[in-house]
Amino acid sequence: LAVAHENYDHIQIWDVDTSQCIMTLKGQPGFRSVAYSRSGNLLVSGSNWDGGFCVWEVNDGKCVFKVKGGFFRNAVPISSVAFSSDEKHVVCASDRISVWEIDSKEQIWNKKAEDTIWASFTIDGKSVVSYGRLGNYVRLWESRTGNLVAEWPAPHAMGIRSLALSSNGRLLALAGMDREIKVCDTHTCE
Repeated sequence: LAVAHENYDHIQIWDVDTSQCIMTLKGQPGFRSVAYSRSGNLLVSGSNWDGGFCVWEVNDGKCVFKVKGGFFRNAVPISSVAFSSDEKHVVCASDRISVWEIDSKEQIWNKKAEDTIWASFTIDGKSVVSYGRLGNYVRLWESRTGNLVAEWPAPHAMGIRSLALSSNGRLLALAGMDREIKVCDTHTCE
């Protein structure tokens, strides 16, 4: 279990069975989002303060890839981070969506996507699904190019509070502000 707090400069990794903190990761201010890789060997953190992110090796706490954002007033908080299932790429969401290759440390694409609060790769890695509050939309992006494949109005008129992809990547659960959960296909949003 990884725990981060947006007002602190560290992430704590806890053993769920023993309730003991087994590691503290430091080196990036104001965490807002964290996500484990599929294998559990990597962790990515997004910053609330500087708008950057860091990829960590969980076994030794080493930051293997760090991108710095702006500084405080110029920074846009990273609201969501996620790994591709092959652990070769990271997607970050804020007022933009960007995909990065971990080994080369290069940005693959970066697109304007106002007020995006969540983004994740589909299980096959071919697409990125995102949700933006401004306009209340769900978008499907081609993960290699950043081309917008489809866009749908979110199935909740009042907006979405939380989203989750199924383990097979085919279904998207959307928890609405209207207190309903709707499940839709990731390629059609129906």
